[in-house]
Amino acid sequence: MTDKINADLTIDVECPVCERTLPRRGVKGQIVGVHSFTCTWCSEDFVVTIEPQEQDD
Repeated sequence: MTDKINADLTIDVECPVCERTLPRRGVKGQIVGVHSFTCTWCSEDFVVTIEPQEQDD
């Protein structure tokens, strides 16, 4: 999911049912974690989990 995090800390989310991309939106507070969404087109409720990126030392 980290490839869907944009430079301005918004995320691009695709609905798992109708497969349309939801309008770009920012996440409040911490971007890592579980986020709930409702599809604009089909009204499907779903969650997206963003895992922390592993740091290369």
